[in-house]
Amino acid sequence: MGAGRGTLEIADRDFSLSHGPDEHTGWSIFPRDESGWCLSSPLYISGDGEAVVACGADSFAAAAAVAAHIAARQAPVHGPLRRDHVWEECTGPNRHCKKAHRQGRPVHIIPAAFADSSSLVLPTHHYASQDEARAAVADARRTADTIAADRQLYTARRLRRPYRLLPGWIDPTRR
Repeated sequence: MGAGRGTLEIADRDFSLSHGPDEHTGWSIFPRDESGWCLSSPLYISGDGEAVVACGADSFAAAAAVAAHIAARQAPVHGPLRRDHVWEECTGPNRHCKKAHRQGRPVHIIPAAFADSSSLVLPTHHYASQDEARAAVADARRTADTIAADRQLYTARRLRRPYRLLPGWIDPTRR
């Protein structure tokens, strides 16, 4: 969207772009700042992530939302760039969010990156309250292992421990 002005993350409701028109379940578009973190609620969101949605009409509506966003953009607001993003009543966009909500864990938190742009990955992003979510992130920032090899990654996932990924790390399933 322009150098130094942030980007938009666009994916279908299953966090992918790899689907045919007959498998389209809706678009989700989130504005991101220069650091890659969500700035606000979704710019556009459609479908429920399960039922098929008319891809052409939905894509047209999503494109119109992006065009309106670009046309209405103002100068960025200055303030802290790195903060956790919290949704109070998360019910989607994917099946994990819906399941957690049904289990009484409606708060979804995505931890902000570390100052060196490394990422903190939690065993779950869903909690019963915002206080519980923020406490889990604070504890994970202190205790998370920094992943340097695939074996460490697999162990952290198997044991459901938080971990830290350095910039440029590529998940073995995506290599």
